[in-house]
Amino acid sequence: MKSWRSGSRNTLNARPITAKDMPVLIKNMMEDGLIATITSTGITWEIGGYRVSKSSVKDAWNLSNSQMNRVCNYVYETGWDDGMIENHS
Repeated sequence: MKSWRSGSRNTLNARPITAKDMPVLIKNMMEDGLIATITSTGITWEIGGYRVSKSSVKDAWNLSNSQMNRVCNYVYETGWDDGMIENHS
């Protein structure tokens, strides 16, 4: 499981991803080699040239369904490139 923010992971409910935390999460995903591409059918996720499912990304980063949906919405709104991190951090 990937670790991308501080604080206890032993909580009953998933903590929301704040506007401040989102660029940190995306940057860590990028540094891990994850690539998100917006296509006509939605977002495709790849790592190392291999396509992975949205649920695999969610599980690897220990995200809830709503947190993963927030990540997807963020990608739709801002894109997925290195410049995005500099503009939103």
